[in-house]
Amino acid sequence: MMVKKSLELNAQETGIKVVFSPSDTVYDVYHKMEEAIRQARIEGDSTALDNLARTLVRLPAPFLRGFVGLMNIMDYFGIMPKFAYRASPFHASFFISNLGSIGLPAAFHHLYNFGNIPLFITFGTKYSRVITGHNGEQFKRKYIDYTVSLDERIADGHYMASGLKYMDYLLKHLYLLNTPPETIVRDVD
Repeated sequence: MMVKKSLELNAQETGIKVVFSPSDTVYDVYHKMEEAIRQARIEGDSTALDNLARTLVRLPAPFLRGFVGLMNIMDYFGIMPKFAYRASPFHASFFISNLGSIGLPAAFHHLYNFGNIPLFITFGTKYSRVITGHNGEQFKRKYIDYTVSLDERIADGHYMASGLKYMDYLLKHLYLLNTPPETIVRDVD
């Protein structure tokens, strides 16, 4: 996720990567995200991505192009150095873009050919609507729209649809995220 250090036009941006455990609850995710965002807003370069970017921009253009080309080849063969994977914003399970934090609606994010991110989720601004309940009583409900962009190359359509339906189910039944899952199925080592 990209974090702007302050809401000013020319404010510095930084990338954060947060590692979650399969047993994390929604509270664990919240606390890890809040801590990562807090750390990212500290003045100066503060993340692995910042450090890598600062080092790369010092390279002469031909060396930079050569380095990026080498990383592309190494990524293709799965032999990129671990420090590069840890710092790269293009290598993660998913990428979140909170467009609502800058007053924009949710939008569909483009996919990258570099890296392995198969899923981009964008959130828009919060808004309220008056809803009429079953008994005719009206009440105000808060909403946040979101979009999902998927790279279909990682799985077949049925698998993707099942995953999205389950995500939708969890978002409609948030209490299920308060406790860790009973079983964790590991499909990748």
